[in-house]
Amino acid sequence: MTVNNCLQTLAVISPVPTNAILLVAHGSRLDSANRDLQWLSDSLSARRPDDLIETAFLEIAEPDIPTGGARCVERGADRVLLVPFFLSPGRHASLHLAEHRDRLAESFPDVAWELKPPLGRHDALVDVILDRIAGPAADDPATS
Repeated sequence: MTVNNCLQTLAVISPVPTNAILLVAHGSRLDSANRDLQWLSDSLSARRPDDLIETAFLEIAEPDIPTGGARCVERGADRVLLVPFFLSPGRHASLHLAEHRDRLAESFPDVAWELKPPLGRHDALVDVILDRIAGPAADDPATS
């Protein structure tokens, strides 16, 4: 048996897990606000091409979290990381997303569901704030 045949056999016996990242935002009535999550998804996909990336919203916008989770499974994920696009661990990020994770785990018991922490305290956020302070005002035409 050649090395190549051994590797192919091993791949069938122990396939590499397929990871999905489910980016979750609150949701807004403003489409422009919801499009920010799609921008984040596209940017993340470019940097993590081996992962499946999906988006979902807690409320107001579509797709909702159950739909986003189901899409991950339909695309072949056996591990889904729920990544909140929230700044702090308030009720939504701490309680409501955990409830959604638990319901998804009940619906898809063969899939591992892991809730990641919100953006929270991170040095990179300080850099983002400093960048915003140095940049133009939000109502400046240069920011549009």
